[in-house]
Amino acid sequence: MNAELGAQARADPRPLAALESLARRLPLPLTRIEDAGHEPWLERPDTVRTHLRRFVQNTLPP
Repeated sequence: MNAELGAQARADPRPLAALESLARRLPLPLTRIEDAGHEPWLERPDTVRTHLRRFVQNTLPP
């Protein structure tokens, strides 16, 4: 699978360890979003949209 598990903003105050642990259990990479905090979908909507679109395109059969 070549999909992304999810996104976590660099400036998010929540610990990254839980999402990294989940990414290790599921063989999917984790994406970090630069210049965003706790709500990257509001702060960087175009970036989040790009990652979500890539996830869907790489997950669904052609």
